[in-house]
Amino acid sequence: MYQIRTTGQPAPHPLPVTPGEARQELKTLLTGSRWCRHIDAVVLAVHEALTNAERHGGGVVRVHASVDHGALVVEVTDRGDGFDLPSELDADEASAEVDPFAEHGRGLHLMNEIATKVEADRDDGDFCLRLRFDPP
Repeated sequence: MYQIRTTGQPAPHPLPVTPGEARQELKTLLTGSRWCRHIDAVVLAVHEALTNAERHGGGVVRVHASVDHGALVVEVTDRGDGFDLPSELDADEASAEVDPFAEHGRGLHLMNEIATKVEADRDDGDFCLRLRFDPP
């Protein structure tokens, strides 16, 4: 059984870089760790981050999950140029801009709705999207 280390400094747990495999392993990790939030929603948000990195970021370089003071933190790193996140995303404004019938373009909005915090930055020349899921 997999476990996410929760004592001392959070040790990142590497996840597979392919979306399907990462999704399955993350679900196993969260189930085994008795994660108290809706596991399927968390897995969906992480899957969106992975597929965005595949489509727009030149492929996933690495994926890590860790627990920091009870919060799950997942980092998805790719080789893309990245993008700037708005400093504060107004949920009503963001929802108005999302076309529910579009084939693409809802991933970042969905991640923002599910995760407690979404951050983006550069890490050794790569682009890192960090999703934080606080416990309820």
